[in-house]
Amino acid sequence: MEEEGLESTEGRDLVTERKAVVFEGNVRELAMMKPVTTCTVKGCSQPVSLNTKYSGTAIYLKWICGKGHMLKKWCSQPKVKGRLSGDFLLAAAILTSGNNYEKVKLLFRFFGMGITARTAFFHIQGKHCVPIITDYFQDMICKNREKVIGKTVTIADKQMEVNLPSLHTGELETFHEAILMYCAKQYAYTYPIYKARNTLAALDYQHHKDRPLLKIKTGEPQLHRTWSKRSSTWSTYQEREPKQYQYIPEMMIDMIEDFKSSDTPLTAPSKMSPSDPRKLKRTKSRHHQQNFFFRKRNPATWIHLQIGKIQLEVPERSVYYVYCSNTQSASNLEKTLTVPSSSSKSLTIIRKGTIGKSVLLFDMKFDCT
Repeated sequence: MEEEGLESTEGRDLVTERKAVVFEGNVRELAMMKPVTTCTVKGCSQPVSLNTKYSGTAIYLKWICGKGHMLKKWCSQPKVKGRLSGDFLLAAAILTSGNNYEKVKLLFRFFGMGITARTAFFHIQGKHCVPIITDYFQDMICKNREKVIGKTVTIADKQMEVNLPSLHTGELETFHEAILMYCAKQYAYTYPIYKARNTLAALDYQHHKDRPLLKIKTGEPQLHRTWSKRSSTWSTYQEREPKQYQYIPEMMIDMIEDFKSSDTPLTAPSKMSPSDPRKLKRTKSRHHQQNFFFRKRNPATWIHLQIGKIQLEVPERSVYYVYCSNTQSASNLEKTLTVPSSSSKSLTIIRKGTIGKSVLLFDMKFDCT
């Protein structure tokens, strides 16, 4: 009867009822707390009510009397440097599992649970996850190099593929599948996150490529059947044991330790690495090629042009707006707009006017020679 009472859902909306991430140690702590029904503050005997508050993936419980005295407080998660452990681990798990923040956020929304704040998520993965992933990757490279010291390594090239017609690309395709698992094509990533996700794919492939074959009760390898659309035939392959990801818990522990030992606030601006492409400016100096964008008045067709090099296929006479980076670029544009010598078209340009400092109005005509 007692178990049936605990399992009763009468009067509860299981869908909209809020959920939270709870650590086992915190649940044990809550179970050991003595129940409080009246205020224990001297001179106050008001009844105590239980208040709940949600923050990220956690839930807070507060025992408060009618006069506002808070007698006890409990949180479903331990904190690390003032931050909820569940929020930090969730951010690390989203990255290391190849998931996407927005998709997990939508999942939790349907499930009825809060999630790590978006800004906190990107700070955690950029400052404390990416560096650890890079360290693990470098350590893997060093270990692999030690294995081949003094050995002959053969690298296949295109000539070998011609000489070996039976050479297949199954392992390469397996690695590409791992990359798609961590770095899906339909999402855009910043350079360090894109690099980290590809690194995770390399770690995944390296740790699991040699795992044992899965066997049935008789000891024979377990086979899996698959259909090929290309050849319209069935084929079988031997299944391997499931991936264990034994390196992931160690990696996440190191991420937490990196956060504990860091003197930089989590919300501090991130510094770009010297190799980050975002540090490259569009135009480094006036000696470099300038970029211009042409827009036809009607219809709105964009054409990209570089000084001294023009590749346009516009046979009709049309008026264009020309957007230049500055006034100097606009004046240089008239002098350098030419048609490549290999082109069969000649170009006639008549300047019609100026709109502001960086917009020129041209009448351009391309004639076939």
